[in-house]
Amino acid sequence: MRGSSDFRLSDARFPAQDARHGPAMRNDPVEQIASAYTAATGLVLRFQKPGQFSLCEDARYPALCRLMASGQQTSEQCRKAHLALQDPEGARTLTKTCFAGLTSSAVPVVRDGGLLGYLHTGHVYVDRKPGCERPGPGCLLPGRRKTRTSAGCPGVCRQTREMEPARYRGAVDLLGILGRNVAESPLLALPGSSFPAIDRAVEAIRADATRKWTLRALARQFGMHPGYFSQKFHQHTGRTLTAFLAGLRVDRARHLLAFTALPVSEVAFACGFRSLSQFNRTFRALTGRPPRAFRESRTGAGNPEAAGR
Repeated sequence: MRGSSDFRLSDARFPAQDARHGPAMRNDPVEQIASAYTAATGLVLRFQKPGQFSLCEDARYPALCRLMASGQQTSEQCRKAHLALQDPEGARTLTKTCFAGLTSSAVPVVRDGGLLGYLHTGHVYVDRKPGCERPGPGCLLPGRRKTRTSAGCPGVCRQTREMEPARYRGAVDLLGILGRNVAESPLLALPGSSFPAIDRAVEAIRADATRKWTLRALARQFGMHPGYFSQKFHQHTGRTLTAFLAGLRVDRARHLLAFTALPVSEVAFACGFRSLSQFNRTFRALTGRPPRAFRESRTGAGNPEAAGR
């Protein structure tokens, strides 16, 4: 039995509906964890795909970051600084201080050897704020390069959060732990995956097609509402769950009928059908002939021993 410290994000069940927005279109594990992380540490957290970084322009970020993002030169410097945090091998958490004196970090999120992206956090002064009273000609704030006094200075430096080094290191260590849990969530996409929860559901079904799979149980296993799971499963596979299972089982039955001497009834149950009549009906619907006729057409060249069974 796992203890409370062994909680995994993939164990969580997220609400399927939001009263303000109606049915949820997707349960986002990163948003769930980002909200809790910000509440606990006061630091903004955002997931970025490899090689990408969105500028810090919304109200969650410090005023200094938003001001930097508004300038053409400084916004490009911001982008380069944060891309430099992304370890391309996905092996290390990198922490750097940008040209404006703010410290940020990026934690790689890796699953099954594949790099999903990075959890970016920080945007704070660590230990000490630089002076803002006399920016001087070297000030990098947009429109402030030639200013030598604090008159008209927006004061964004003084408003930016400061953290002690030990506390910031603790916040980054915590993010590393959370990053491993985020990677385990079936709702987080690997590069090239159209919808990872459905990818994993399909893998699970293929691995044990004889199991009595139900839509409700699969949706619960992958943290989704049954109706939404059904919709996405059909979009992803082109078939309903029932039709997908029938196709897998009939494919397996075709192989057993052609290459083994198992009686038809044993083939039916070995492939996950609950009755012989269900097997005969489903097999004929998908192949155009009953199981015995299929075997007779194949066993002459494939397995003569199976003929007549």
